[in-house]
Amino acid sequence: MKLIARLATLLLLSVCLFSCDDDDDSDPRDVNYVYFVTDEIPAPDEFGDPNVQLQFNTSSNNIEVVIRTSVEIGTAATTVVAEYTQDVTSYNRDGDNYSIQIDSGSTYNQELKADVGCVSIPDSGFSMGKTTTSVSLDDILVWDSSNSKYYIPGEKLGELLGVVVDPEFGQGGGGNVVYPKIWSSDGSIMKCGEFPTNLPN
Repeated sequence: MKLIARLATLLLLSVCLFSCDDDDDSDPRDVNYVYFVTDEIPAPDEFGDPNVQLQFNTSSNNIEVVIRTSVEIGTAATTVVAEYTQDVTSYNRDGDNYSIQIDSGSTYNQELKADVGCVSIPDSGFSMGKTTTSVSLDDILVWDSSNSKYYIPGEKLGELLGVVVDPEFGQGGGGNVVYPKIWSSDGSIMKCGEFPTNLPN
């Protein structure tokens, strides 16, 4: 199942969209969470069309990523769900933008599950533990006042998702791939067992 870890590395380097609880008396830039989702990521032939979600939880100081896709194993296809959580030391909003600090010793958790029954699937590419390196992600969420939404700059997307996939921060952040600006979306992250019959668009 090492190919699932490869899937994560490939797929987590592309898209997603934002949601927050709006309060009429609050600054719309101050949010409890920011949500991104996409099902338009190109994937290798051995994978189906993946649905990728990413959520920045600014109130609980973590980042969650969920990938749901079909994987060809031999002659059979099975649907799997990869779930990632990375604790964040701090979210800092400076004006319109959020930056993230992840210190050494921050907890991470990665799980691979069967979509049916949500049974954990053993895979050496998935683990849990504490980071041994610190990383700063500056201006990772940028506020667009004309659209009243956050977005992730394309050049930041690979860097961020490389951190989530590899908590020791060894990923190269997407190589030479050029990623688009990614806009936030309504909704909140769904995990295994919470999906509708069809993948969300």
